[in-house]
This record gives sequence, structure tokens and C-alpha cells, in this order.
Amino acid sequence: MELQRIETTEVMAMAPRLDELLNQFIADQDIKSNSADLYRRTLKQYFKWVVLQGLPMGEIQHLHIIKIQSWSIEWRQK
Repeated sequence: MELQRIETTEVMAMAPRLDELLNQFIADQDIKSNSADLYRRTLKQYFKWVVLQGLPMGEIQHLHIIKIQSWSIEWRQK
């Protein structure tokens, strides 16, 4: 399977409430701004991967989490 890099704007078009949901989640955390920024980037990357894989959120399993870790490493190296 070829890995693809997609832009945040593409994910946002597929999930219009993503920023709102992320902001609500992060606002509920007792963390510093650097950690909040990391959470936001990490979660956006996760949702990009989920969209690329065409996975319904309710069907994600541990195997998928392992796959995203590999994908994330390869994506950062491009």
C-alpha cells in the first residue's frame, strides 16, 4: 500500500467539525500550551490517517493503532 500525504484542508473538508471538536477536547485538558499544540497536531495527523484508510471510527482496533505509528514515522521522513 502506498502511503500518501494529504493536507489538513482535505481532512477539514471531510470532517468540518474537526477543529471545533479538537479545541473542545484540548480546552478540557489541564495542560500547558506546548502540550496542547502537540495534542492538536497529533490528533489531526491521526484523523488524516483514519480518513485515508476509510475506517469508521467505531471499527478501529489495536492493529490500526500499530499501523498508524508506522505510517506516521514514514510520513515524517518524506
